[in-house]
Amino acid sequence: MRNFYSTTNSSSQVTGGKIDCYGTPALTFLWLDPSKSGYKTLIDEVKNGTLSKIDETTFPIDVEAKTCRGFSIAGAKASPNTDVWAPDIFKVGEEKIANVDAVLLVFYYNVKGSVDNVADNIKRIGVLHIKTVDFKLYNNTNAPSSSSIEFDMYWQKHDYDYSKVQVQ
Repeated sequence: MRNFYSTTNSSSQVTGGKIDCYGTPALTFLWLDPSKSGYKTLIDEVKNGTLSKIDETTFPIDVEAKTCRGFSIAGAKASPNTDVWAPDIFKVGEEKIANVDAVLLVFYYNVKGSVDNVADNIKRIGVLHIKTVDFKLYNNTNAPSSSSIEFDMYWQKHDYDYSKVQVQ
């Protein structure tokens, strides 16, 4: 932690400092089921490289309806299980290299988090394309973590501005 400093005093390290600073970022994930047409359109954009922008126009959020880009995000979770985004691919206790090809919508929240409504307080939107997973068990290796994931990640360039959303 020696390299983390506060912006209020660059000579004061965060560890042990007497400053206010925020902790771990709050994220939620929503697996995009390719059998659903709205999801399929976004999945295809990601996989064929035509997703060119993530902003208030291309990903409008309706806080009351809990939607983003017109589909429900009420089911977004802080840690989606592999039985959702990689159904029937991994079995407990089995090492495996798998082509997963899963796409998840990612929401990064401001300091208020997503406690009351997953569509509120979103700071940035991202799209995660998990391509392959090389799952290895910890007990079969000397490394602290020997599993790996190949993925592409796309993030919104600027903070989400709810005032720019045109509710229809």
